[in-house]
Amino acid sequence: MTKKIRLKCFNAFLTKCFHNGWLAGVFWKNVNIRVDEEVKEGATEEDVYILRQ
Repeated sequence: MTKKIRLKCFNAFLTKCFHNGWLAGVFWKNVNIRVDEEVKEGATEEDVYILRQ
């Protein structure tokens, strides 16, 4: 998740620079970066039972 968060922050930074007039174009919108995402498992019944105690 760290890579995805960093890429989103960098995208926001570049967009801010563009709106302030520091960059001439929006070159980063055409770049597609795929980040492998792990599928998070849901809580089991045992986990819920432990939390109730």
